Amino acid sequence: TVFDAALAAAASAWKEKRHVRDDDDRVRGFASTWVLAALHISEGPPEAILSDVITGVGAHLDSARQEDREQGMLVGEAFGVLAGKTIDFEDLGEDARAWASILRFLPDDLRNPAFGDAPVVVEVEPAPAPAPVEEPLV
Repeated sequence: TVFDAALAAAASAWKEKRHVRDDDDRVRGFASTWVLAALHISEGPPEAILSDVITGVGAHLDSARQEDREQGMLVGEAFGVLAGKTIDFEDLGEDARAWASILRFLPDDLRNPAFGDAPVVVEVEPAPAPAPVEEPLV
């Protein structure tokens, strides 16, 4: 499907050590969210990208940045769900899962049933509305 093709493209870029090492934190976070969301809507265990996901998880776990390691753990756990394996990173707490909160918006009919009804256990408070800007009087 088009989702599986998107997942393959995302995983191919996400696995690169230079991506983890050199890209801006927003780009890294977006790429991890992209891979994680694509896994959630994949139709089955994506064996074609197994190597890319394993390499990418390793690259993220090797990072000195905690957020990279956490994102690698979340992608590893999600891939395990699709593969029918339980992967549990014990040091990954609920706070580390908050960055993936966008997944709660995936429609039920799109989400792979392997993930059940609640792909995200963390509720994130919405950001407060910005204060209105007053126009200067001329």
